[in-house]
Parts: sequence; structure tokens; C-alpha cells
Amino acid sequence: MFEAPRVKAPAFITATACGISVAFALNYLYNEAFLRTTEIVARCILFAFWNILLFASFFCLLRFLLIEPLGVAKEDIRIERLHLFFLPTLILWGYPLLENQALIYPTFNAFSFVLILRTPILMVALAVIFSFRRELFFSPNISFSRLRNPRWIYLFLAPVVIVILEMGIDRAFMTGLSIHRKASNRNILLISIDTLRPDFLGCYGATYEASPAIDQLAGRSLLYERTYSTSPWTAPAHMSMLTGLLPSEHGVNPTKETNVLRPSADVPTLAEILRGDHYHTVGFTGKGLLGTDYGFDRGFDIYESMLFGDSIDEATNFIETNDPRRKFFLFVHTYEVHDFFRELGGVDLYLSPVTEQSLADMKRAYIKRITKVDQRLADLFSALRSKGYQENTLIILTSDHGEGFNEHNLIWHGNSLYDELLRVPLIISDPESSTNRGKIASLVSLLDLMPSILDWADSNIPANLRGRRIIAGGRRPTISDRRTTAFAENALLRAGGAMYSITTGRYKYIHYASQDKELLFDIGSDPEEKINLTEREPKVLKKQRTKALELLKNLNRHSAEAGELTEELETQLRALGYIQ
Repeated sequence: MFEAPRVKAPAFITATACGISVAFALNYLYNEAFLRTTEIVARCILFAFWNILLFASFFCLLRFLLIEPLGVAKEDIRIERLHLFFLPTLILWGYPLLENQALIYPTFNAFSFVLILRTPILMVALAVIFSFRRELFFSPNISFSRLRNPRWIYLFLAPVVIVILEMGIDRAFMTGLSIHRKASNRNILLISIDTLRPDFLGCYGATYEASPAIDQLAGRSLLYERTYSTSPWTAPAHMSMLTGLLPSEHGVNPTKETNVLRPSADVPTLAEILRGDHYHTVGFTGKGLLGTDYGFDRGFDIYESMLFGDSIDEATNFIETNDPRRKFFLFVHTYEVHDFFRELGGVDLYLSPVTEQSLADMKRAYIKRITKVDQRLADLFSALRSKGYQENTLIILTSDHGEGFNEHNLIWHGNSLYDELLRVPLIISDPESSTNRGKIASLVSLLDLMPSILDWADSNIPANLRGRRIIAGGRRPTISDRRTTAFAENALLRAGGAMYSITTGRYKYIHYASQDKELLFDIGSDPEEKINLTEREPKVLKKQRTKALELLKNLNRHSAEAGELTEELETQLRALGYIQ
């Protein structure tokens, strides 16, 4: 009868500790290298190299830390002792496997079950094969000269075989997943509440209950705590949202609000790509800066803009009457919060000298408008539930920029690159993700919306996009798409001319080009951006400046097409406060 060898506890503990350490180290190095690599060939090489390292460490652990300390003779390594292979397999592959799969394919189904088990199955299968070649790996007299033995090539071919088989399984998984998804209508709802600051929402820590519907959505969704816009005003920021490009790249970055610009035809928009993939593309927006004059209607089957009518109500009507057999992309934008100055009697009163009382009145009016939007959103979400769309609709709620309430002696927007203007809310409800709730503290940009939506919709992603995929339920891995910087810019002359900022995990750098003025803030310890560190931290300043200049140098700029400021558009911009 087979009798298992007695395990020496110290050897077993040593093997386990070493295995876990190797797993953590290799997985960290792999993720960091993968994060900094964008070319697909280089990523494939990294993937193969990672597998080879893990495979080699598996056998090193088995040979030097487990087999010999257990006192197992080479003639005892037979099929009935495969439990000796299985333990280090779990130790070395368990942590990277669970972490990567949880991030990449969190939805549990038959496909993900096969995918998650692919590596242990392959490893055990190879263990069976190698058990017949035990003298190849477990001889107590291993020397360099034995490398001349052709059978040693198996040690190096094995990880290559694993990589090939894993890629084949992954490919089959992706194909099956795509078929599974395309079998049902998967809808997309993108909501942009113009001028909405995150810190005025309960889900972001506000103490007043102005946004119960939004807060409830956040409670069952992913809430991104550090989302940055690309511009402090409406037109450039929304165009970045819908093209995945920076303002200087898509070209809608005018020096005056009265300069009408639209992106050139060689800049693909989110709606154009989705319509090409048989989505019914519908937009209900405010007029003015999001009207057809700026090219925002490109790619939409239906695009209706209204100055003071409520676009959210129109979206609700669309949901209630839409044919459920036709998948849709619905873009909803509202100026309701942007126009809160109407609660104060008009924009002239709003732009008058600020007093303590007037500032309090502004905030009350702002909160009142948030409540109005929230009530309409409650009706929209109710319509989604009643029509059964909540089970197959990706919901994204965000804003284009914030609003200044005298934090830096500035009110309004479009006049600085401080966080009160650049930080925006971002809430994403993915019905296909089992990890569809919680808070994400990593850095995110509005640039990330377009590639993430296209990824979720199984659509092709243009190669030149600045954005990264942030939705874990997409069809491609997202572990490599962590953002390390967020860039923003502004060209408005009324704000002092060209300026740009770059935000990293800890620091934020602002450069006013026309004034040759630099600001540096440690937003970790100084989130209100009050202490300028340009003189205290010259090394950090130089590093941040270099990052910004490198990014500006590599911009893929497109020439925008000039439009005409019609009398109707001028009236709309005046009503919105952009023309005094």
C-alpha cells in the first residue's frame, strides 16, 4: 500500500514562504513592466517571459526546497504522488492568478471558470508527463554538463507550451464571451451633468441630502474618487469625453467662447464607431456649446438639443418608447446645474463682487439645481428598471468640469486649472460585473470613457486614443491600464491664455504659459492647493515639468474646422453666461 512520506514542518514552511514571496515578487515586476509597455509584441514577450519565470521557479521550489527536505527519493516520484506537484503549483500561481482574473474577468460564468482553471490544469498535466521523466529533474547529481542532454530542452519548452495553450484558451474564451454578449442587446447610457462638482454629492461625502437618486446609483456601482477633466469648461471637455483625445488633439480648444470650432473628419467620435457597430445612437443635450455648430451631433441617428428644455425628460421618454430589440447608445447632457445662477436673478448678479452672504446664496442655488436634476434622474432610472434595461445597460454618470466658489478668489469656470474645476464625479454601473460596487482611488481621466465604452461594447478601439480602459467587464485585460498622470489644458484668453496642468499620484503641476508662471502642489497633504512648492521642491518641480513637456511634444494634433457664430448661437451663449 502507498505510504506518503512524512513532511518536515520547517521544510514545508520554508517552501511555502519562499513560494509566496516569489509569487508576489514576480507578479509585481510583471505588472509594473506591463503597465509601462504599450506595444502588443512587447506585451506578448513580457507575458511569455513571466510564464517562463514562474515555471522555472516552480521546478526550483519543487527540486531544492520541497523534494530534498522531504527526503523523497527520485524513484518515489510517480503519478500517485502528484500531490507534491500540486502544492507548489497553488503557492506559486495562486496569488497572481486570483489577482489578475479578479481584475480582468470578474463576472463568474462558464467561460471565466475555464479560464481561471487553465493554468493549474496545464501545470498538473505537465507534472504527470514529467513524473515519467523523473530522472531528468530530480537526480541528486545535477550538473551543467547535463544540459547537453536533449531531454533538458523539455524544461524550456514546457513554459512555451503553457503560454501557447493559455493563449489558445484565452482566445476561445474571448470568442465565446463575444458571442455570449452579442446574443443580447447591450445598451449604453452616458449622462453628463454640466458643472457638477463631486464634493456636493452625498456619495462623495457631502452632508446634505441633495442627490438621493445619484447616491443610490453609486451604492450599487463603482465610484471613482479621483477623476479629472481635460479642460475647465464645456466644449473642450465634452469633446475629449467623446473622442478620447486631449483638447489640443481634437482641436476644439478655442481662445474665446465665441470662436466656433468643430473636429475634423479624421477624428472619429464615440457615436460614429458605435453606430458602425449597429447601435442606435441617440443624444439629448443642451444647446449652445453642445449644439450641432460644434460637431457634437456627428455619428448620432437622433440628436436633439434644447436650451432650457430638460434633456433628461426627453431621455426618459425615449427609454419608455424604445424598441427593446434594438440596442442603443444614449448620451444625455443637461445645463440644469450649470445655470444655477438663474436662481440668483441672472449671471450679472452672480458675477458681482463676492461677499460671504452672496457666496452662501450661490451654494444654496447650486444645491437646489442638483436636487432638481436628481429628481429627474430618479424618473430616468425608474424607467430603465420598468423596461428591464437595468440588466443589460452600462450606466455612466459624470460631468465635464466643476465650479469655482471663491476657493482661489475665483468664481465661475474656465478661468483656472485648480481641482475645484478639474475634479468631476464618475459613477459606473456595469450589469455584467460581479464586482460592480465600491470605491476606486486610482487616477482616472475623462479621456478614459471612450475606450472603456468601446471595450465594453466589443467595438474596435482607435489606436491613437489617449484614454485607458477602466471598466473591468470589458473583453480585454485592464490590469495594464492604470493611469499614472492626468493632463488638462485651457486656451481661453480671459483666463490668461494658454495653461496646462499634469497631476500624478501625489503632485500637481500647473504652468501658465503666457505668464511663464509655475505652481506645484502636494495634493496628498494639501488637497485645497494652497501651498506652492516650486521653491521648496525643485527636483519634483523639474520632474513634473519634464513629464508635461514630453506629453506636449508627443501630441497628435488635428486641425479643427472653423464654424460661424450665428445670431441664434450668440443668443444661446449669452443666455448661458459665456457672453457678457
